[in-house]
Amino acid sequence: MIILNAMRAVKARRTTGETEPQETLGAALAACKTLTGLRFRTKAAGRGLLPARVLVEVTPERGQAVRFAAVERPAIRPQEVGGLADLARRLPHPVLLAAPHVDAQTAERARELGVGFVDEVGNAHLRGPGLFVFVTGRRAPRPVPPTRAPRAFTPAGLRVVFAVLLRPPILAAPLREIAAETGVALGTVAAVLDDLVGRGHVTAEGAGDRRLLAAERLAEEWTLFYPVRLRPKLVTGRYAAPDPTWWQRAHLPPGRAVWGGEVAADLLTGRLKPAHQTLYTWEAPDEIVVRNRLRPDERGDVEILEAFWKPADAGEAAPKDVAPPLLVYADLMATGDPRNVEVARLVREEHLRDVLGPA
Repeated sequence: MIILNAMRAVKARRTTGETEPQETLGAALAACKTLTGLRFRTKAAGRGLLPARVLVEVTPERGQAVRFAAVERPAIRPQEVGGLADLARRLPHPVLLAAPHVDAQTAERARELGVGFVDEVGNAHLRGPGLFVFVTGRRAPRPVPPTRAPRAFTPAGLRVVFAVLLRPPILAAPLREIAAETGVALGTVAAVLDDLVGRGHVTAEGAGDRRLLAAERLAEEWTLFYPVRLRPKLVTGRYAAPDPTWWQRAHLPPGRAVWGGEVAADLLTGRLKPAHQTLYTWEAPDEIVVRNRLRPDERGDVEILEAFWKPADAGEAAPKDVAPPLLVYADLMATGDPRNVEVARLVREEHLRDVLGPA
């Protein structure tokens, strides 16, 4: 019976102009239809909707069809939802994420931020005029196998991409200079640049003529992958502070540490009261810990991370004690906190229009 239905669906697409959905999306829509009885139609999205490649029309039992821009993801983690929500705001249709499995924590964060999703076991969040579906807690039948990241979005690749986004002319430098600048092995730098060329982010001319293309699209991808693949490896410790406003009087070694996350966002916009404090340092944090009377605490509100870029890369537009705005934006989006996501959009609008485009 299932096979016959699938064959009818293929014939229908040939006569109505519908497109065959991607594998994960197709399985997820089928699972959602089984649970809810909703009807789905899919068709190819135009290039103006990238990264969405498929449009999905959902027809409630009563009411008109609601159209979504579908984006497939090999996995969706809680840290990515904020960035995906910001992406959704800039598309003409609501985003519908499709993944093999969406766990309960990620599902709840997506619901809070208004991000739609479907997965292959029936978890779903769909919202529109006359439409509301929220299914969560259905377990994956088997562990989702890890997917191999493109070379540009491995931990080492993200270091290289960050340097390129902050200072695009570095692409024209010899590979050895890029390796020295980023602290990444020479062979890895070559593989990352080849990957960027293959993905259409960098021109394929000779070494001296390499140029960055579609910086906005690359920066969007970087902000999604950074919290998941690189940031966890940078954390050197969590601490508790003597009082919540300690950061306003903090003693930082000049040129050796900068604020990220909520504190940096407040310094850039004046619109956020930091509940958590994030520091990036170029040296062991011992002096900072002692001078500011911080004490180790796994649940503390103070997080210290290794700074992975050269201080000169921070950019002249940002205060000298603040991390590059692109990093601040990614830190805020990774929290998934609606308050932080809103301020992240201000950071984007005021400091990243030349990199990410308008908020």
